[in-house]
Amino acid sequence: MTFQLTNISVVLFLTTLLNLVTTRISWQRRRAKGGYYFAWAMIAITFWTFFAGLGYAAATIPLKLFFAKLEYLATQPALALFAMTALYYADLDGWLKKSWVKAIFITGPTLSILLAWTNGIHGLLWTHFTWNPLSDNVLIFHHGPAFLLTSLLGYTFIVIILVSLWKAARKGSILVRRQAGILLAATLFAVASNAVYLLNIPTLAGIDWSSITFSLTGLLFLMALYGTQFLDIVPIARYTIIERMGDALLVLDAQDHLVDFNQASQALFQIAPHQLGGAIQVVMANWPDILEFITHPQPEARITVTLADPLLVLDGRLTQLTDHRGQQFGKLIIFRNITELYQAQQALRTSEERYRTVADYTYGWEYWQAPDGHIRYMSPASQGITGYSIDEFVANPHLLMEIVLDEDRHLLDQHALIVAAQAFPNMPHRAEFRIRRRDGEMRWIAHTCQAIFTPDGENLGLRVSNRDVTEAKVAEEKLRQATAQLAEEQQLVAALEERQRLARDLHDSVNQSIHSLTLFSETLTAVLQKGHVERALNIAGRLQESARQSLKEIRLLLYQLLPSEKPGEAIHLLDDLELRLNRVERRAGVQAELVADGDFENWSPEWHSAIFWIVMEALNNALKHAQAKKVRVLIRCQPQGTLVEVRDNGQGFDMQTMRAGGLGLRTMRERAELFGGTLHIVSALQEGTTVSLTIPQPPGKEPMNQFTG
Repeated sequence: MTFQLTNISVVLFLTTLLNLVTTRISWQRRRAKGGYYFAWAMIAITFWTFFAGLGYAAATIPLKLFFAKLEYLATQPALALFAMTALYYADLDGWLKKSWVKAIFITGPTLSILLAWTNGIHGLLWTHFTWNPLSDNVLIFHHGPAFLLTSLLGYTFIVIILVSLWKAARKGSILVRRQAGILLAATLFAVASNAVYLLNIPTLAGIDWSSITFSLTGLLFLMALYGTQFLDIVPIARYTIIERMGDALLVLDAQDHLVDFNQASQALFQIAPHQLGGAIQVVMANWPDILEFITHPQPEARITVTLADPLLVLDGRLTQLTDHRGQQFGKLIIFRNITELYQAQQALRTSEERYRTVADYTYGWEYWQAPDGHIRYMSPASQGITGYSIDEFVANPHLLMEIVLDEDRHLLDQHALIVAAQAFPNMPHRAEFRIRRRDGEMRWIAHTCQAIFTPDGENLGLRVSNRDVTEAKVAEEKLRQATAQLAEEQQLVAALEERQRLARDLHDSVNQSIHSLTLFSETLTAVLQKGHVERALNIAGRLQESARQSLKEIRLLLYQLLPSEKPGEAIHLLDDLELRLNRVERRAGVQAELVADGDFENWSPEWHSAIFWIVMEALNNALKHAQAKKVRVLIRCQPQGTLVEVRDNGQGFDMQTMRAGGLGLRTMRERAELFGGTLHIVSALQEGTTVSLTIPQPPGKEPMNQFTG
């Protein structure tokens, strides 16, 4: 015979059926705090009792040993999951985030399971087996040294459960303390039953009731965790949410008995702990208004109670608690202390009266407009500003808009003001518009209005303050005209300074070049008269070179004097550089080339301007000082960076003797640094000059700090 039903196996199978019910309920509530751990713990206990029942019913030692190993697959995980549930129950789940705690909860069950399933190799968990002659079909497992280790691991989880429940029994509310005390006693009973097994009493040797007692503990956990019908949260989470809330909370059952309350209600209504479970008529006997509200609730289920000495204003709301079938099983009442709000409302009413009094004596045009557009109040100063009486405004609400000039009326759209005030309740609307007085005179008005709402969001209308700012507007217009005149005069001064600069350039450059031509021509005449042909040819060549240089400088001055073809428009780098080369270099006989490579569409106007003036400075130096015959401008824009290069074949200079640079070179370097670029100059005598600008990334659309020329 493979299996033999015994009394203990039957009890275990019945316990398994009970555990299935508990497991089903806990799985339905698994989304509560700690619910997943409890649901899995009940699944493990169900398998524990089932395997234990099969083990006690098994008739052979190998079969009993097999089911004992299966028990280890459920026993240690059940204890670990119960410990996690207890930590959540006591609001200590933060410990589960620690690495060493996680290691205990993982390695403990794993090690015990491995020792059980490998016992046939090492024999450290069970050394041998004997039948109990005093019991029916009971096998005694004789334990080895590894059993002590597995017991210590199991009792580690039991200690965690006991400590967590002890903390909950001290910390929670009255209801929580009662529940935690029951759970603590149930856990101690389960520990005691396991201790009986470990003591190996002869008549009970081989019989372990731990799975049954832990099943009862699980049932009590279920009742404690989910027994509160109005909140599906564990009691310590209830403590965190309910006990610490500032509003007073009362919970009644169907017979109007007090089944729960928080600390705020205990302090407010002076409820003693022993009154839990008592009739509300007795508990709230000193609060007749509230008692009437609770026992005979009206359809709106709301009450406001005001006590004068000391001032106390309570706002109470009652909710009928029903189950999924609509059957009433209790009441939830919440009282909020709105004394400060009441005082604030009274202060607001006082402020409104004070505002009305002050507004009557103000020089401003003040009024309060109701949501329907009618005027509820207007200050006496309105007649002096508009020419219309208060009675005319009250009789004709549209008069407010009629006196506003047509092009300014959109600034006073009341609906738009209400919507804006709801979106930005602390931000008053301000505008300036013009009105036409009764006598036809136009006046400027500085308008400030703010929507008024009650604490419940009810719209009370608009509070408006208007000031006559016509004189200030006239002064502003005079100031604007004076500023425009000053700007015009500054432009004239700038034009005069530009003329003076060009005159200096004509004197310093062109005049000097013409003077040089005169000297060369006089010298040439004298040499020809003496018959020195070779020297005359040399002087003639220098005369031609000086003439060409004069022509270049004149071309440059003419380019600078020409008005822009695109006044007011931003510089377009390639088009404007091509225009410069056509008007100056190529007309002066210099071979000029512009090479562009890449995408320049995304360049911002600031990049165009800065690079244009750097190239312009390099071209001016090549034209005026290098006596170059060829010049090449290269602009290459690539994803890895940008290169700008100006190369000429002029006479160059010695880099060793070059000074730090004049104003032009410093300006070029400053422009380059604005967008992270680096300026390099390479030159040698009679080998030309190369000015290169390197930028680590291609210019983008984002504008830089503008530095225009």
